[in-house]
Amino acid sequence: MEQATTTAAFEAFLKAQSEFKTAIKDSVNPHFKSKFADFASVYDAVKDALHNNGFYVTQPIQISDNGFPIVETIVRYKDGTEIERSACPVVAKQQNDPQAMGSAITYARRYSLAAILCVVTDDDDAEAAIGDRNAKPQPQQRQQSASSSNVNFDEWQMAADACRGAADLNRLKKDVAASKFGDDDFKKVWAMLTKRAKALGCNYDKDAKNFT
Repeated sequence: MEQATTTAAFEAFLKAQSEFKTAIKDSVNPHFKSKFADFASVYDAVKDALHNNGFYVTQPIQISDNGFPIVETIVRYKDGTEIERSACPVVAKQQNDPQAMGSAITYARRYSLAAILCVVTDDDDAEAAIGDRNAKPQPQQRQQSASSSNVNFDEWQMAADACRGAADLNRLKKDVAASKFGDDDFKKVWAMLTKRAKALGCNYDKDAKNFT
């Protein structure tokens, strides 16, 4: 009976995934001068499909063993069957700043939800952008990288640390490609991805422009 219940839950989840919408990039990141899909957009892309097929999502905030807050994202079926669970660390520049913590929590909720459900965003140019970055940096880009950086590296490190496999890495790679980095900033963020990929046993295929 338990096996039949579990099978029904996963079949329903497969149906729900086929009904997910594309998350619309309707917010602007002032630092990167690029658009991104905020938490509301990501949730709107999956909410109806999940609920119509008997699923619900919870995102409690827990404290890790090292004392830092984490956002857990848990997907359950209506009978209580747990389909998936992931944890994303909450990293803020100032842990005692409520506004900074609020922003970090929202980011963790958005990234974790998109990663655990494989939500696609409306990014058409990411592959081309990442290909151009790897092919040959332009002299003008190198000059731009000498200017002061407004990149929140803690946020990107948090996103890299939250990756659990090649699919997560490739999703984050698209976010990197869509961001308007100078060369130095790009190299730092890209190093975070490749370091995480190595820790996960993944490799970057330069021909396919994907982590595997």
